[in-house]
Amino acid sequence: MEGSMIFKMLAASAAVSLLMPLAASAADLEKLAREDYSHAVRPGGVDGREFWNKYSRMFMYPPAFDFSKGGPDTVKYRFTVFDSAGKTHVFDAPTSQSSLSPVWHDVAPGQAWVYVSAVDKNGKVRGIPDWPRDRFSRTFWRSAPFRPGAYPSAPRSYAEAIQKFGDEIFERSATQYFLKTGKPDPNYTHNCYPAKMHSALIQGMLGYATRRPDRAAQALKLARIAADYLISISQPKGTPLEYWPPTYADKREAGAIRYGQNMLIYPSQVGAAYLALYDRVKDSKYLDAARRIGDTYIKLQEKDGTWPLLVRESDGKVLNDNRVQPTGVITFLEKLYRACGDEKYRVCGDKAFAWIEAHPLKDWFWEGQFEDAPLCAKYENPSKHPACELALYLLERFPGDKGRLAIAREILRYAEDQFVCWEKPCAANGHGINTFAAVPSAQENRYNDWFYPCVLEQYVYYVPIDASNSKLIRTYLALYRAEKNPLDLAKARALADALVRIQRPSGYIPTEYAKAEKRNNPLQGWLNCSCYTLSVLAELDAVVNGK
Repeated sequence: MEGSMIFKMLAASAAVSLLMPLAASAADLEKLAREDYSHAVRPGGVDGREFWNKYSRMFMYPPAFDFSKGGPDTVKYRFTVFDSAGKTHVFDAPTSQSSLSPVWHDVAPGQAWVYVSAVDKNGKVRGIPDWPRDRFSRTFWRSAPFRPGAYPSAPRSYAEAIQKFGDEIFERSATQYFLKTGKPDPNYTHNCYPAKMHSALIQGMLGYATRRPDRAAQALKLARIAADYLISISQPKGTPLEYWPPTYADKREAGAIRYGQNMLIYPSQVGAAYLALYDRVKDSKYLDAARRIGDTYIKLQEKDGTWPLLVRESDGKVLNDNRVQPTGVITFLEKLYRACGDEKYRVCGDKAFAWIEAHPLKDWFWEGQFEDAPLCAKYENPSKHPACELALYLLERFPGDKGRLAIAREILRYAEDQFVCWEKPCAANGHGINTFAAVPSAQENRYNDWFYPCVLEQYVYYVPIDASNSKLIRTYLALYRAEKNPLDLAKARALADALVRIQRPSGYIPTEYAKAEKRNNPLQGWLNCSCYTLSVLAELDAVVNGK
């Protein structure tokens, strides 16, 4: 596994990092950005790779498309790109699947269209008669690149924003209800997802206890209450999914169609929360609870190294063909191995990692897996979350490994390419990228109401989410720590400054800013996103201030 060809190839092609001081000039950052945006991200057609971008709507890095070949007398291909500024860009390439790198820097941000023709040995240009049109042409949004120094700074320090946000989370009515009663607030609708919400609350309160010593006792008490509650509602010993907490507590929201099913990405989040709690309070029952979750993963691991995505809790029946994207699971199993030293957890994680090497690291399919999202066909609904989780895992598990570092860098480029909006992805007429609703007037697509720069969640919900900003921030920081490239830190800060700018007077940082009616009401937001954003802002603050 250590010497797999994919790592060797990426290590050989990785650019050498430029080591620069923490504070770089805008001119230096501009040079770094221009060089970085020259890279095609995992282009299809190279070494038999699949084209992952069949359903992609926007590109920040030069794309390559699955265009058809010309006739037998074709000697080269002519690409013609029309951009939003009315300019035409032409270049010749040896294959119809070459990337747009030769003209990419000159293509204006906005709606663009590319057309490829075949050129014979006499220089005659011929169309490629292969229908439908996407066999020889493609319309897409040319995303605006990162522009150093172009984004407003945060209106307050990260430390102040963190304190305000932490206090707001702790003082929420749903949080206090849990603390006072020992049970989740039934009026907070998203408590219908117990594994996701309560594990996030544990992690959030552990961090809050560290930053607010005067409230540490209450915060730790709440973390214990949430953990004990999850243990109490987990599947009994001897059942198919023993010791795993439910994904759906009732039939609200997605539970209306999935109640009684378990989505197998979520037990690992609970197990990671138990480990973090054990690390803080040293109560062995939380380590034992984490181990029991890990043991069930081992029991249910299939021959291919991974797990089905949805399983019925009552009898363990597999309910769909989708496989778990196990990046979160292997992260949990590695933490569990380090906490208790039992090799079986690393062995289980390495089997799943081998599946990742054989699948997403080859076909570049990072399926968006959410408890309330539809199950889609291949490439219809990617998300940067599993990809970035793998990048973080690689950098933590294999520090100093140049091959893994190169993969993490390519993942980060992919995440920025497909999910970051440094500027409004919309023309003056309101047309641009759209959510799955594909209606420019839909509230989610009212780009003037978005915040920028922002990060979008997944293809079927292509809108800004605070935790999506935070996932990119954390990944930029991990690459920054590995390579000391100031561009990574600059991008992380620009995304964080945007979060602080949209922070409400109450301290709340909205989850779904695209929906105006939800911006000021934390009980209509997602607690897991809030807790994750809080932890990432604290991580950035520590890096910026050398803590």
